[in-house]
Amino acid sequence: MQKSGDGWLDQRLIELAAVVAVVVLIASGVRYLNEPAPAIHASFIVPSQTVHW
Repeated sequence: MQKSGDGWLDQRLIELAAVVAVVVLIASGVRYLNEPAPAIHASFIVPSQTVHW
């Protein structure tokens, strides 16, 4: 026979793991958004005026 208080440790561990997962997700999202954008080295090439399409 189980006591009425049994299982509270399991429930709290699950809630603690969920809170830790949310904190890690938020921290990784903030870190991703704070990184500077990579420099784009491609440039737009304008065709010569003598080229006829």
